[in-house]
Amino acid sequence: MRRGTNPLLTIKLLNFGFLIPASVTVGIGLLRGAPGAIRAAYGLCGFFTCLAASVAGMAVVMEVNGDPSAHPSVLAILVPVTLGPGVVTTR
Repeated sequence: MRRGTNPLLTIKLLNFGFLIPASVTVGIGLLRGAPGAIRAAYGLCGFFTCLAASVAGMAVVMEVNGDPSAHPSVLAILVPVTLGPGVVTTR
């Protein structure tokens, strides 16, 4: 990695370059009843489940390690947010 580059640029690229356009495209496809939209929605839901689980895991580790920027409210929000898509993904 070059000196002075920001690793958050990778996250921004993922969000703005892939996730947001894919989510909007799949949403429009679902509204229009496109046949491939259901399969794409399952893929996105699986990805969002893994993403939420990884962020929840990071929040747990921050709490356990006593990180000063950790907040119990983040855990209280992220666990249900992880379980919601998880239930939909496994059905």
